[in-house]
Amino acid sequence: MRAAVASGAEVLGWQAGVPGVGAGTGAVVQGLIDSRQGRAEEFVDGVADLVDAHRLLEQVRADPGLQNLLWDGIQAAMSAADSGKRIYLARVVANALTDDTKMDDAQFIVAALRELEGPHVRALVRLIAADDENRKDPGNNDETLQTALSNEPPAVKAVLVRTGLVLVGSQPVSSGLYSIPRAENYSITGVNEFGRRIIRELQETETN
Repeated sequence: MRAAVASGAEVLGWQAGVPGVGAGTGAVVQGLIDSRQGRAEEFVDGVADLVDAHRLLEQVRADPGLQNLLWDGIQAAMSAADSGKRIYLARVVANALTDDTKMDDAQFIVAALRELEGPHVRALVRLIAADDENRKDPGNNDETLQTALSNEPPAVKAVLVRTGLVLVGSQPVSSGLYSIPRAENYSITGVNEFGRRIIRELQETETN
């Protein structure tokens, strides 16, 4: 398993052997390689801690789908600055390795986590709170939620839509009342159960 991790790091290290690259630059590149390889190994070790290492190797060798899932998890872990996210990724992949019915679910979560970093997670937490408050008292124009959305950068909102973590388009908020989408907020009208689950399980990882 470590060989697969190393091959990913080698792709990052092409610059280190290019003539003319200064020693200082080479050291920076090598530092990045070492950091990302360390994260990847931490992730694979985390999976192996939850699944027998021999079983993990046999399953991955025999199942291309599991190979892809593990590789996607490695890629996500390599770019994840937050250790809690890497632990969560390992748990998600390990669950799929022990239960075939969780494969699709794991793929969805890993795909979302690959795009989520600190700014997106913090924005999602704020939007969940605003969405909950808005549903208690939506007023005339969903001002609580829409104001919260207006405070988030467009790039963050775009990622939340792309990863399928938010509701888009008019939604029922109470008896006879429907949310009003706004184009400037990417027509987001709430946080769906998938988005809430991602935040809930990330928070559980940090507290356990």
